[in-house]
Amino acid sequence: FLNGLVAVVTLHVSERDPGVAFDVVQEVTTPISGIVERRREVIADAAEWAALWDEMQSRVMPKPPVPEIDFGTRMVVFASMGECTSGGYMISVLEAAQENDVLYVEVEEATPGIECITTDVVSTPAVAVSVPRTAATVLFVEREIAYPCAPGS
Repeated sequence: FLNGLVAVVTLHVSERDPGVAFDVVQEVTTPISGIVERRREVIADAAEWAALWDEMQSRVMPKPPVPEIDFGTRMVVFASMGECTSGGYMISVLEAAQENDVLYVEVEEATPGIECITTDVVSTPAVAVSVPRTAATVLFVEREIAYPCAPGS
């Protein structure tokens, strides 16, 4: 991954302009992503992408083929929550916006509220998106929410 070009901050991207179009490459919000630690990464070449994809799909049989990314014009931004104690956890990339020499990537981690009924399995949510390739420093903007559930749901 791009060493030295990744940082994690807590703020909101919503006022940054202009927005950067991104495509969800693979959204893994099931208990089978295979990524057991919390991570934020920028993947800049096909070999790194294939290795990450293999790790993401390590609990899936048969493994789906690696999605093709044109690393001449794109790069992959990846975020995972690590092992969560139950189902109901989700991670998303909400927005990507570049300002000067910084690409802000807003990541939202959602946890089930106290009233939520969840599956009793360890889950490992992860998300990968492709964005236009840039030499900008990538800052992951963290957002955490606990979503409410009605009692008994």
